[in-house]
Amino acid sequence: RGRHAAISNIIRKNRLGSQTRFVELIDRVLNELAPSYYIERQSLVDLCNFEGGVLAISKSSERNRLLRKMISIAPGERVPRHRLIRALIGEGALDEAEFELRVYEREIKRDGAWWRYSIELGQKEIEISPGNTEEKLRLCNALIQRAQEAISRFQNNKYVCRSFGEAALQKFTLDGDYDAFDDAVEQLRRAKLRIGDDDFSRYVSRLERVPNSYSS
Repeated sequence: RGRHAAISNIIRKNRLGSQTRFVELIDRVLNELAPSYYIERQSLVDLCNFEGGVLAISKSSERNRLLRKMISIAPGERVPRHRLIRALIGEGALDEAEFELRVYEREIKRDGAWWRYSIELGQKEIEISPGNTEEKLRLCNALIQRAQEAISRFQNNKYVCRSFGEAALQKFTLDGDYDAFDDAVEQLRRAKLRIGDDDFSRYVSRLERVPNSYSS
């Protein structure tokens, strides 16, 4: 427990002067971790959090290297995989993200996070696609079908439902099909009642107002 507290303290006080020193520190911590112990694996997960740790590193190559190192140390931990896939999508490294998703599917499973990031990857592919609107819409329709499958499997997962909403919004901005968008929002209204999460409820309310901004 003392070691876990010490590592947590390192995370909280991560401003050690330079990013280089901080990267070296995390490297040393990872080298000394004993992943067979739960408390040690929890320390690794703490190093993935959004308030400090690996995600405080601005250089993407170093951040992603450390995330991959975490995965190799504790392959059963999902959080480092989540952070890596999300980072790769955000950076536009879509081939790498797709590869990591395939590995995730093989070594973990198609859980809610897999579906969520699969949808986000599809959105990013559409966003940067050089195709015309017709081609983008074809991709959007295929993505919506995938997102529909996701929420049928994980209907109470607010992150999966939100990804479905974002896919529906992306399609709506391209084709302006109010009826199709409202059908999608109606599914999310029902999900809102099941999930009972304030943050997700606010998200659905924002989607409900979207058509008004287009018609005004």
